[in-house]
Amino acid sequence: AAVVTRTIHNLGLLPCNPCTAQVTVKNNLPDGWPSTAKGISIHWHGFSLKGQPWMDGTKFVSQCPIAKGSSFTYKFQVNEMPGTYFWHDHSTLNRADGLMGPLIVQPPADVPPLDTADASAVLFLKDWWHFTGNAMAFRLNRPFDPTKATGDTGAWCWVGLPKSLLINGKGNYADCEDVYKREVNKTLPSGNVTAAKDVLSPNACVAGQLGPTAEPSTCSVKAAGSSSCNPQREVVTIKPGSTTRLRIINAGTLVYMTVCFEKHNVTVVALDAAPVEPKTFNECVDVNTGQRVDVLLKADQAVGSYWISVGSQYRKGAPAAYAVLKYEGSKAQPNPDNIIQPGPFVNKKWNTTTTLSFKPNPLLVAADATNKPKSAAYLAPKAPLQSFKLPDKLDKRIVL
Repeated sequence: AAVVTRTIHNLGLLPCNPCTAQVTVKNNLPDGWPSTAKGISIHWHGFSLKGQPWMDGTKFVSQCPIAKGSSFTYKFQVNEMPGTYFWHDHSTLNRADGLMGPLIVQPPADVPPLDTADASAVLFLKDWWHFTGNAMAFRLNRPFDPTKATGDTGAWCWVGLPKSLLINGKGNYADCEDVYKREVNKTLPSGNVTAAKDVLSPNACVAGQLGPTAEPSTCSVKAAGSSSCNPQREVVTIKPGSTTRLRIINAGTLVYMTVCFEKHNVTVVALDAAPVEPKTFNECVDVNTGQRVDVLLKADQAVGSYWISVGSQYRKGAPAAYAVLKYEGSKAQPNPDNIIQPGPFVNKKWNTTTTLSFKPNPLLVAADATNKPKSAAYLAPKAPLQSFKLPDKLDKRIVL
């Protein structure tokens, strides 16, 4: 895995608004690291970087990749709407290997928050394969039109299903059945016997996912603390009676996800950093790749531990992932029977009507002048852009 400071889930920055961020990135990837590009670059997902496009981190567009053993310093004014963002590699698919992390923009100190919460936590989600992101890139970047494929390029090739999902960098491959290991006439974890329709070819180019009538993967988890795998399960601790702002980030490569909080309603208050009119849902919210959803969760259930279930949408046969929502002071373990299996997740996703129903937070459009101090920071950037001059001395000029 490509990691930052030895952890896949790295909180990264907590910049204010407005202020100046300066981040020095050094490429210490090993010599044998497989790559489709010689170097890395870091993109600030969701940032407009108005007037500072050369700090956007897009390889060969805003900068050259950062070569192995070298470094590059990003310096830009954080003049974005306060909210939830993330950063990731933008040179190849190194982000699929973990070169990414959350990025939270805090409101100015003198600006009260639009929504009140007692605590805040991040749920950083991603899909995980058992081969590198660059191996995926080789398959996906081949010509999609078979008539354009050559002996040199080969044909486009689907990468199949992820082996697991990660929550804040933690996951358990053993939680869920690996559908690629199925054989005909074998007993499934559900007790049913596999038929030909339930079996996938191990060659992901041949079979990308299970058919509509096939049996989905089945998961079985142990209660927290009952196995040596417990350290690999994320635990979110909340105080009884409190409200926690959960910043859900889908930093996945190819998987649309649904996140469910056992026995708890959640209120969506922001989408992709933009404050929206609060909307409450029974347990589950959707988050597509690259999207961020901020929800408020009230700790209003009996003191204990509950499951956070994360499932894949439109990827039949894909696994689910599970974290623990634990009330402070509780010694109880969540009931393993209460997880949501991969199959039922299909009925948990939002429909198009729900997705299109969100509206801007009323405070952002209110004419009342008393709202302006509270809402102005969440509208157009208010601070004048600082000028970061490009180098005026060239060491080498290359004309293409």
